[in-house]
Amino acid sequence: MKFTAIEIENMFAYEGRCVIDLSGTDEHRNIVLVKGRNGAGKTSLLNAVKLLFLGSRDEGLRRVGFGSTSLSEKHYVLGQPGRWYGVFNSTARRKHVTEASIALRWLEGGQAYVAKRSFVGLRHFTMFAETAEFGKEGSLVKGDEAEFALQQLLPREVVPFFFFDAEHIQSLADAEIGRERSEIERLLGLSFIAHLMQQTDEYVKARNRAGLSAENQLKLVAAENAARQARANEEASARTRVDAEEDLMDLERRRFLLDEERTRLRGGALSESEGRRINGRLENLAAERQVLADELAERLPAEIVFRTQPRLVSDAFTMLDQQAMADISLAGKLHRELPNQTVIILESVEPPVVLTQVQRESVEDGVRSALRTLGVSVSPSHAVLSSLSSRKAKALRDVFLLYAERGRVDFSHDRGMLRRMRELVSETQRLQRELDEAELTSDESRGRYERLTEELLQVNESIKDAARRSAQAEAAEERHRKEALEYDRAVEQAMERAKETSKNDAKYQLGLRTKRALDSYLQGRRAQIRASVERRLREKVGILLGPTRLIKSIDLNDQFVMTYLDEQGEEVARHSVSAGMRQLLAMAMLWALNEEVGRSLPVIVDTPLGRIDQENRDMLLVEYFPNAGNPLVLLPTNTEFTDHAQDLIGDRIAHTYQIDNQDGTNAVVGEVR
Repeated sequence: MKFTAIEIENMFAYEGRCVIDLSGTDEHRNIVLVKGRNGAGKTSLLNAVKLLFLGSRDEGLRRVGFGSTSLSEKHYVLGQPGRWYGVFNSTARRKHVTEASIALRWLEGGQAYVAKRSFVGLRHFTMFAETAEFGKEGSLVKGDEAEFALQQLLPREVVPFFFFDAEHIQSLADAEIGRERSEIERLLGLSFIAHLMQQTDEYVKARNRAGLSAENQLKLVAAENAARQARANEEASARTRVDAEEDLMDLERRRFLLDEERTRLRGGALSESEGRRINGRLENLAAERQVLADELAERLPAEIVFRTQPRLVSDAFTMLDQQAMADISLAGKLHRELPNQTVIILESVEPPVVLTQVQRESVEDGVRSALRTLGVSVSPSHAVLSSLSSRKAKALRDVFLLYAERGRVDFSHDRGMLRRMRELVSETQRLQRELDEAELTSDESRGRYERLTEELLQVNESIKDAARRSAQAEAAEERHRKEALEYDRAVEQAMERAKETSKNDAKYQLGLRTKRALDSYLQGRRAQIRASVERRLREKVGILLGPTRLIKSIDLNDQFVMTYLDEQGEEVARHSVSAGMRQLLAMAMLWALNEEVGRSLPVIVDTPLGRIDQENRDMLLVEYFPNAGNPLVLLPTNTEFTDHAQDLIGDRIAHTYQIDNQDGTNAVVGEVR
């Protein structure tokens, strides 16, 4: 399979037809360079190729910006004012051009092939039609048949492994977001076995449930439906979690860029000694704030109600004290013990009075009622305390007694700590403003700095929101997982009851043996592939992270999630690994997977050298890019790909293109000779 061209027409930033020639690539010259400034259209090209394989139905592709929800198919294709321009190039649209398309061309067995996806605007762009085409030139199939062929060429689950923004692939290196094993298994050719196991399992269950009564079959079906619903809820929560975590990475990247731009605006007008003094004071304030925050975090959350509501504490203590006094009185003892003793006496007389459970409860209630009628009363328990034993109520009373006695002193101390925290924050802000104003050399710089600061505050709030959404989704995911396990146990119990009648069913026994054989093969093959990918990954990590002393090896678990190891084989704390290093780790994983798959498919990388320092950039250029794909299409900014980079891999570059885009909506690709 020899890829010859990528063609994009009237889509995203591209007006008219633009062609990226891949025909000059080979194993020695595998790289096609498409350079452009930020906003020129590099990401448009990447997203267009993704759209070719995924189509507008893909929910992940329709997530644009930092929002937590996907656009509808209509809004994604036709646009949504204020949020998204749509698939159609806006300039072409104003010229009443109604068709946009993306195509990939290749040669195979001497025949020319094409995969193409087209969009047509209908009724003045109030509707659209989407068409996929695939096959030999002149005899293309369309519709579902073409969609199936595209999936055979590159399954949708693994599209992100071949077309990606290098700054956004850190999820492969993050355990919290680690890609689902099913995606990698499909990439490595194992998903058909899992599907076959599922079909076999359904057959075995059908044969087994035949031995159940009609009533138990209905209960079993209800439990299975509930388990499926819980699994669906778990998957939905997992997708929400992953979306929130990806939002978090985007936002943190945005925060990094904003902070960098703010730093560049500073002109350094402040004297060196004064700058050292202010920065030293800021460091001291930060250290004191951290110590204070740690102490407050330990003390306040568990005791905040006791600290801030002394009257409620006093009322609670009074209520518990009254309950304790009532419990130790004779009346309290009679109410606690006499009903049960009466039942014991009745059952011990000759002949014994045999009582049912209902009769026992009736006798006990009758004795309590008689005590109250005779005036032997005890202070009624508060509704909140009705479920507590006397021992627990007394222990709780002692806790409230402690808070009631020392609450004012402790709260006064806590208020002092909070007051000091406010003072520290206020002084930090004052010193930071002093530092900023001293280092900004013009009114224009100050204005821009203030706008960046405001945007940074908004991004920080969005980061908090994304972190909250992630935590909520993770909690929901765990809750639904537990629900599903409960229903699974109910199903297993029901199936166990039917096994006795099914054990002589030859077809049932054959199904069980088939299922066990498939599972044994799957586990063995999965372990084999995991070990192979782990071996390749360790080799790639040794190449790409060779200069660092922080990470020297990698372990992969059954979910293909990475654990980082140092020179002593100890686990490296995940949050101590920089964003740039996680990008290198993710690229190492993609490199290992590509080798394991052994497919000849194009790889497209946007912003390939974004956060990488110079030493590791050289490592990527020399070691990774020549082996990452054939062809490998790199989409760097003009500042990313320097003369130094050209010197290192210039002989590996088959074509170089420059994207020219004056206003952001009219990208034109021209080859650089």
